Amino acid sequence: MSIETPYFKSFPEQWLSGDIYYESYELKGLFADAIQHYWASGCDLTYNKLLTRLNNKKELLDLLIEKGIIKNNNNRISISFQDKQKEVFNKRRKINSENGKKGGLAKAKNSLSIKKREEKKREEFSDPNLKVTDEVLKMYNTFNNA
Repeated sequence: MSIETPYFKSFPEQWLSGDIYYESYELKGLFADAIQHYWASGCDLTYNKLLTRLNNKKELLDLLIEKGIIKNNNNRISISFQDKQKEVFNKRRKINSENGKKGGLAKAKNSLSIKKREEKKREEFSDPNLKVTDEVLKMYNTFNNA
């Protein structure tokens, strides 16, 4: 996820009015690290992997889960605001991809029609007086091979 979208939206108002704001600095710091790891992993992280990345701060991670700030569903971590952002990014990426395909197909179609027009122009502008006869070709080949 982080390669496709190297950032996530963070709004100061939500941080200042959210449940995490009223927690200790240590818990806020752990949460700040957790959301970075969660986003960098494409919003697909297990409890154990997150625990390892947070230097095995089990008590603090469990406290975030207990307070409902982070969810643990069958050993899969979920952070709701990032999951929502991922969904929005994926929808936008799909729409952009479809629009890009449409534009690419139109461009390719136009490119083919341009080539056809150029070929037709070449055919139309070929002057029969400028055609090389077999006799001239034979003389040229004889001269060239000598």
